[in-house]
Amino acid sequence: MMRNYKNLLVLATSAAATSRDGATPIEKVTSMLTDLIDEGTVELKKDEVQHSKKMTWCEGQQNLIQARIDEDSKLMNRFYAEMESQKAKARAQRDLNAKTTTKLDNLNKNIAKLSQIRKHEKDIFSTTQIDLMESVSALERVLEVLSKAGEEATTAALLQAGGPKLADEVRAMLLQTSSTESPVQSQKYTMKSNTGGAQAMCTQMLEKFEGELQSARTEESTREDNYELSLQSLTQEKENAERVIKRSGKKAGDHAKKAAELKGKVNERVAANNDSSALLGETKQGCKRAEKEYPERMAVRRDEIAALTQAKEIVSGKPTQYSGKVNEDRMGNKKQLGTRGISFVQLKSDNDRMARVAKIFKRNGVTSLLNLVSKVQAGEGQFDQIISTVRDMIERLQNESKQEQEQHGWCTAQLSVNNIEIDDATDRKASSNQEVEDLNSDISELKDNIKSNTNEISELQTSLAEATEERLEQKANNQQTVKEAVEAQGAVSNAITVLQNFYDNNPSPPGPGGSDTGSKASGVVAMMELIQSDFSRLESNTQADEAEQSDTYAKYKQDSKISVAQKTAMNENAQRSMANKKSNLIEAKADFKSSSEALKKAEEVQETLRPTCIDTGVSHEERQAGRQQEIDQLGEALEILSAQ
Repeated sequence: MMRNYKNLLVLATSAAATSRDGATPIEKVTSMLTDLIDEGTVELKKDEVQHSKKMTWCEGQQNLIQARIDEDSKLMNRFYAEMESQKAKARAQRDLNAKTTTKLDNLNKNIAKLSQIRKHEKDIFSTTQIDLMESVSALERVLEVLSKAGEEATTAALLQAGGPKLADEVRAMLLQTSSTESPVQSQKYTMKSNTGGAQAMCTQMLEKFEGELQSARTEESTREDNYELSLQSLTQEKENAERVIKRSGKKAGDHAKKAAELKGKVNERVAANNDSSALLGETKQGCKRAEKEYPERMAVRRDEIAALTQAKEIVSGKPTQYSGKVNEDRMGNKKQLGTRGISFVQLKSDNDRMARVAKIFKRNGVTSLLNLVSKVQAGEGQFDQIISTVRDMIERLQNESKQEQEQHGWCTAQLSVNNIEIDDATDRKASSNQEVEDLNSDISELKDNIKSNTNEISELQTSLAEATEERLEQKANNQQTVKEAVEAQGAVSNAITVLQNFYDNNPSPPGPGGSDTGSKASGVVAMMELIQSDFSRLESNTQADEAEQSDTYAKYKQDSKISVAQKTAMNENAQRSMANKKSNLIEAKADFKSSSEALKKAEEVQETLRPTCIDTGVSHEERQAGRQQEIDQLGEALEILSAQ
C-alpha cells in the first residue's frame, strides 16, 4: 500500500491543476486516499482471517501430534512390558533346558554305570555258576562211581571221575584214605567201613553246592529284576527329560522371537515418538512466532489506516461520519463500525459485489445467505449482517475442522491400539486352543495306555496264578512219581537180593526135560533187574522233567514279574505325566478363556469405534477437503464484502 504515496505527493504538487475529466486535484487526492484506506482495510481483514485459520490449525495440529505422542508412549510402554515378560519367559525356559540337559547327562551316565555294574555282576555270576555246576557234576560222577563200584572203587578212579573240579574237602579225604592202603592192594580202595562216610560227605557236598547254585541263580534273578526296573525308570526319566528339553527349547525360541518382534515395535514407537516430539516442537515454535508477530503487524496496519483517514479528512475538509458502534475483531481489538456517505457509484459497486457474493453462496448452496443478499440488494437488509453471518459460518466451519482433526487423530490412535489388541488376542487364542487340543489328545492317549497296561497286568497276574497252580500240581505229581519209583526200586532190589541168595545157596538138578534151574534163576534175576532199571529210568526222567518244568516256570514267572513291574512303572510315569498335562491343560484353558474374553472385548471396542471411525461414509481427507473448500469460498466472499 505504501507504493501509492508517491502518486499522492505528485497530486499534491498540482493542487491548482484541473484534470481532463473535470475532477479537481483535491478530489483526486481524496479518491486516492480512499482507495488506500479501502485497500488497507481489505488487507487487515484478510490478515484477520488468515491468522484465525493459522491459530485454529496450530491448536488442532498440536493436539493431534500430542495425542499421537501419548498413544505412541502408551504402546511403547505396553510393548516394552510385554517384551520384558517374553524375555523372562525365554530365560526361564532356557534355564529349564540347561537344568534338564544336565539331568539328562547324569541319567545317561547313570544308565551307562548301571549297565557296566550289571555286566560285571553277570560275569561274576557266570563264573560262579560254571564253577558250581562243574563241582556238582564232579560230585555226581564220584557218587555214580561209588554207587556202581561199591567196595571195589579205587582212589584213583574216584579222583579221575571227579576231575580237577572235585571239591577240595572230598579230594583231601580220598587222598588221606589212600595213604593207608598197602602195596599189596595194588591201589585198590576197599571201602568197607569208609564207603558210607565218603558217600555221605559227597552227598552233603552235592546238596551244599546245589543249594549255593540255586541261591546264586535266585540272587541273579533278583539282580536282573532290579536292573530291569532301574533301567526302565531311568529310561523313562530320560525320555521325559528329552521331551522337556525339546519343548523348553521350542518355547524359549518362541519367546525369544516374540521378544525380538516386540523390541522392533518398541524401537518403531520410540522413533515415531521422537519424530512426533520434534515435529511438535517445531510446530509450537512456528505458532508462537506467528502469534507474537500478529499483534505487531495489526497495530502497524491500524495506525496506517488511521493516518490515511486523518489525511483524507484534512484534505477533504469533510470528516467521516461514524455510527458510534464498537465491535471487537478476532484478536480482541476494538474496532469502529461506521458508514460513509454512499454515492451512486458506490451503490453500483456494492451491487456488483453483492452479485459476486450471491454467485458464491449459490455455488455452495448457502440458502440463508442468499436470502440476506437478496434483501440487501432490495434495500431491505443490513450489509453488516451478511458480513457477520459469513464470519460466524467461517468460525463454525473452522471449529468443525478442528474437532474433525482431533477426532481423526483420536480414531487413528484408538484403531491402532485396537488392531494390535485384536491381533494379539487372536494369536493367543489360536495358540492356547491348539495347546488345549494337544493336551487333551495326550491325556486321552495316556489314559488309553494306562488302561491297556492295567488290563495286561491283570492278564499277566491271572496267567501267573494259573501257571503257579498248575506248577504246584505238576510238582506234587512228580514228587509222588519219584517217591513211588524209589520205593519200587528198593522193593525190587530187596527181591533181587532174596532171589539171588536163594539161587546161590540152593543149586538144583535140571528139571524135567533137561531144563537148567540155573538158567531159570538167571532169567528171573535179569527180569527183575530190568524192572529195577525201568523204575530207575522213571525216577531220572521224572526228575529231569521236574527240573525242566521248574526252570520253565521260573523263567515264565520271572518274565511275568518283569513285565508287571515294567507296566506298573509305565503306569506310574504315565500318571505323573498325565497330572502335569492336566495342570498344563488348566492353564491353557485359562489362557484360552482370557484371550477369548480379550478378543471379544477388543471386537466390542471396535464396534463402538465403527460408527465414528470406520463406517463414516466419507473419508476424513474428503471431508476435510470439502470443508476447507467451503471455508476458502466463504473467505473469498468475506474479502469481497469487506472491500468497501
